[in-house]
Amino acid sequence: TLVYNILFYTYGIYLFEKEKSDGHGNIKFQWKKMLNPGVIACLLSLVLFASQISVPSPVVSFFDYLGNAAIPLSMIMTGVSLAKMPLKEVFRDIKMYQFTFLKMLVIPIIAALLIRYVSVNPVLAGIMVLMFGMPNGSMPVMLAVDYGLDSSICSRGIVLTTILSLITLPIITCFV
Repeated sequence: TLVYNILFYTYGIYLFEKEKSDGHGNIKFQWKKMLNPGVIACLLSLVLFASQISVPSPVVSFFDYLGNAAIPLSMIMTGVSLAKMPLKEVFRDIKMYQFTFLKMLVIPIIAALLIRYVSVNPVLAGIMVLMFGMPNGSMPVMLAVDYGLDSSICSRGIVLTTILSLITLPIITCFV
């Protein structure tokens, strides 16, 4: 999850900046864009974990409360984005099916087969493979809205991958 968050808040922001630019992908790289609250939180969590610093209970409660509020808010943003389009649009895009097939079946199955050659705790290996096959998260929708971009493709991906996960996750568990 930490690797995903670091990639999302660095490379993901770069991609959103590129999309928002003049359309030719010519953007001026800015390091301060990479030093954002997401990256700072990831780096701070690494420091706290590595140094074994005990965080006071009220601080933990505050950030837990804040984190719990982010989930429903992101779902609301996804719902608003979906409400702006006909539902049949979710199921029309062939490229979305191709992406979903790769993301939710091919990559997790390859990971499951490769992980057999590495000595990893079977429970951890199973969790890792299942995480590869999980539906899309809602953070890209929030970032697309924040950057003033069309969030409908992200919302369609969330809906399609969530529905198809009812089929793909049981298949993946056969390989774990």
